[in-house]
Amino acid sequence: MEEENKKKNNTNIVLIIVISILVLIIIGGGIGAFVIFNNVKNDKADDKEVSTSEEVSNEEEKRTSENNVSSEGAKASTKEQPLKLGEWGLASKRVSESLSKEYADTKNIDVPVRVMKVTRGEEATKIVKDWFNNQKLYRYEDPKAYTEWAVIDYQVDLSKVSFDEKTIGTAINVDSSVKGTNGGGIKYNDISYIVTTKDISNRDYVKEPGVYDCQFIVTLPQGCTDYLVKLGDSYNNGAESYFKCE
Repeated sequence: MEEENKKKNNTNIVLIIVISILVLIIIGGGIGAFVIFNNVKNDKADDKEVSTSEEVSNEEEKRTSENNVSSEGAKASTKEQPLKLGEWGLASKRVSESLSKEYADTKNIDVPVRVMKVTRGEEATKIVKDWFNNQKLYRYEDPKAYTEWAVIDYQVDLSKVSFDEKTIGTAINVDSSVKGTNGGGIKYNDISYIVTTKDISNRDYVKEPGVYDCQFIVTLPQGCTDYLVKLGDSYNNGAESYFKCE
């Protein structure tokens, strides 16, 4: 009897050990599967993050390229077929690439230009007042009745201009004017307006190739959108571009 009980106890111990081993295997397998699943999930997340990062980087590169290199496709324009905001045209500009006696090397070249933005109303008035407040030679005056200030932002691409180390450089702006859609004075509500522009771009000379931001100001009839911005001058067969703005 005692021998039989001993055998039963041994059998029970063996069963407990076997069950314990199976439980450990199951738990271990579950943990392993969980770890593997998490690793796969994390790898996918990392791949997605890398992909998103690459997309953002590509988009930034694309924007930079559009802002600075797209002037390669500068278009011709006329009063009848003006360019739109953001489109590149060509404008003549006086530049001095090297230092010589009496600026004998100063010449007219055609450079890419484009109108970026037109600001009118109170925001434009504030920009104009701030500019005049920082000047010693000019005094601010309110625009005439039924007219308002407009600020035109434009860019000049000097990235292909090469400068000698000793040159004084060149101003970044180009000649600007605002015309009616027929190329003459602006006509609005049966009233004719002859307007003049004032460039308020940075006056420092530059001697580094690049794309430069410029501005000029002008007074326009309130509510008038039928006008053209002209950049450049056809003097000496130079290029000029017309832009349709509002």
